[in-house]
Amino acid sequence: MGKILLIDVDGTLVNYENQLPESAIYAIRKARENGHKVYICTGRSGLCNGRRR
Repeated sequence: MGKILLIDVDGTLVNYENQLPESAIYAIRKARENGHKVYICTGRSGLCNGRRR
């Protein structure tokens, strides 16, 4: 049975220059290939689809 993986954006998935490293892309793809569900989450408030409310 696969696991549910929740990945924070800032400082975890992307660095502080908002760059997504190839290693993160590889890891997410491998997790999905192995039957895991991967979800991106954030603690940012007031954001919806990239726009402030």
